[in-house]
Amino acid sequence: MFFIPVLEGALLHDLLTIFVTEKLSAYIKFYEEKKDFIEGLGLKHEQNMRKMRILTFMQLAENETELTFDVLEKQLQLEPANVEEFVIEVLKTKLVRARMDQLNRKVLVSSTMHRTFGKQDWLQLSQLLTTWRTHLRQVKESMLAIVNEQAELLIQQS
Repeated sequence: MFFIPVLEGALLHDLLTIFVTEKLSAYIKFYEEKKDFIEGLGLKHEQNMRKMRILTFMQLAENETELTFDVLEKQLQLEPANVEEFVIEVLKTKLVRARMDQLNRKVLVSSTMHRTFGKQDWLQLSQLLTTWRTHLRQVKESMLAIVNEQAELLIQQS
């Protein structure tokens, strides 16, 4: 994992790992086994559940463009009557772009923020920024050449 190595093996590291990479079911299992630890940190279980549901939804949306209400009920441990309300809550965060098809009981995902930003993502971003910088330099050089040509024409006409 990418947390401080000193924390490895500590309960805090395990909890952070769950929030960064795992789904709701892993948090619930951890909470059932380490309830006193979580409460000792001053964390509220209901708030953690809400956050883990959103993170789990995002993770599901990264891999699927269509999520059925049945899958959401099961993965997010929601009552059928609460699925639509939850989806609306997620859409309000703007972490996921999607539309709800209530008639067919599904969510159609168009895009989602990535839950984690790993080494490969940093490398890809670095490559993209390097390419942009190269293109901007080329544009600058082209603009300078045009400005210099215009200046020379003005001097010749004077």
